[in-house]
Parts: sequence; structure tokens; C-alpha cells
Amino acid sequence: MSKYSKKEKNNHNDKKILVFGDSFSNTFKSFKDPNIKVFKYKGATAKGLTKIDNVNSQDIIKHINEYNKYNEKGCLIFVFGNVDLHFSYYYNLLLQKPFDMKEIIKLYVQFVASLEVNKNIKKYICNIYPSAVLNTNVPGQLWNYNIFTKKFIKENEDLILEHSNDKLRLERLNNANTFLKEECIKNNISFIDINSDIMKDNTVKSEFIDPGIYNIHLRYEPQLKYLKKKITKCKIINKCSVNASKKYKEKKILMLKKKPVY
Repeated sequence: MSKYSKKEKNNHNDKKILVFGDSFSNTFKSFKDPNIKVFKYKGATAKGLTKIDNVNSQDIIKHINEYNKYNEKGCLIFVFGNVDLHFSYYYNLLLQKPFDMKEIIKLYVQFVASLEVNKNIKKYICNIYPSAVLNTNVPGQLWNYNIFTKKFIKENEDLILEHSNDKLRLERLNNANTFLKEECIKNNISFIDINSDIMKDNTVKSEFIDPGIYNIHLRYEPQLKYLKKKITKCKIINKCSVNASKKYKEKKILMLKKKPVY
């Protein structure tokens, strides 16, 4: 018999898998699994989590404390670092501010490790995803996501393009994920790495590329089978429709026709 009444459990989060992250965490919503609850924090950085009184980290702690009361087994998944690597890098570059991705990763993993959970609850950290945006479209991407004004981006376009060539971006991605994996191992956290499935010859495979030329995200649906294999502690039910990917692409193409281009 359950330690808590059905009414008590219904009044709290009884999901077995909690996902916390930036907008890349939306991928997990595509599973349509009723046991998955996604907490997405818009524009959230890994660096932000490590700051004192950060509202996102406080919210995460609150939900995990509640989760611990009603779940002795389960999985916690963290998806941060994408905003840092793809946007904060340029933000600090153009404003001539220091940027240390390794230090950000180190403190991020330490934050996840510090979260107290029941012994049978597994923690996972997802890899930082590659960008499929062409290097020539990076200035437009920074404008599209309101990182800077168009005027400021135009004034600094040469510098942006210098730092967004394919070789440098791939190097930053690989260095970040290598260090992220090392820190996860040190802190006994499982590292979810599906980039080897997403990329071939250092390039994002076509089935993962979104139609939007500025989109920081990759296609969600093709990732699901790989994510499901990596999360071995908790069973995930994939209810994603076989036509979901096709419908999304058709809808997205229509939407893009109405959006301005840099």
C-alpha cells in the first residue's frame, strides 16, 4: 500500500521523470509521455543557475524537494548550456566581457550534483547541442533572437563572422561537451550524448535540421529514439505520431513566409 493517499499524490507532482532546461528541453514534450513533466525556462543559461538567488535554480530546488516527498524512484534530466555556448559567447565577445565556458560548466554540474534526492532517483545531464545555422546566418540569428539590435550587429558583423566559422564553432562545441562529460563523471551524474547520432562528418544530418534558417533548435522528433535509449533508469513511452515530423515541417514553412529576414 502507498505511503501517501491517492488524494495527497494528486495534489503534488507525481510524474516519474522531471526535465529542467532551456528551450531545448521542449524535445521531451514530443514524447507525449504522461510520466514526463518539463520545466522550461525561457532563455535560461547554465551560468544563471549558479548565481545566488537565481529564480530558475530556486524553482528547480522547490520542485525537486516536492518530488522527493512522493517519489522514491525516478529520473531528473537537465538540459542547459545551449544558450551559453550559442548566444552568451557572442554577447560577451561583442561587449568585451570575459567568458569562460569551462567554469560555467563546472559550476552548473556542481549545482546539479548538490541537489539532494532519494538514492534511487537518477540524475542525467544532456549534451550541448550543435547548431545547424549556417555561419553566414549567425548575425541574422543574433538579431532574430533579440540578442542585439540590427544596427549593433551590422556594426560588428565582421567580428561575428570571424568567430562563427564552422571550424571554430565545432571546436567550441566539442570542447564544451568533452568537459561537460568529464565533470558529470566526476560528480556521478549520467551524461546523455546523442550528438554522434545527430551529426555525420562534423555536420548536422539533414533530418535534424529545422526549416528556419535562424533556428537555434534542431528538429525534435528524430531525436526521440536516441534519447529514449540513453535514459535507461526510467522507461519512456513514445507516443509521438509518425506524421508529427511531416506536419511540423509543413506548418513551420508556412509560418516562415510571414517572418522578416535579416
